[in-house]
Amino acid sequence: MGGVYRHKLIKSNDLYFPEHLAYEDNYWVYALQLFLENIAVVPRKLYYYRQQNGSTSHKKMQNIIMIVSRLAEDFLNL
Repeated sequence: MGGVYRHKLIKSNDLYFPEHLAYEDNYWVYALQLFLENIAVVPRKLYYYRQQNGSTSHKKMQNIIMIVSRLAEDFLNL
């Protein structure tokens, strides 16, 4: 999910990309959403993503599991 976010929101909540984790942007976007007060949606497709067979994008299930686990650890006490 792409977006434009306020710098203050990111800094005040210490929302940074975790190190040594593939697909860290998935972690970051979901963590960021926990702190959003407003969301606006643009009803047009502005980005097209193409995958190739055998690419790392097809191998990301283990990393997604690690991301969800890390989110639970980092934000369970909110």
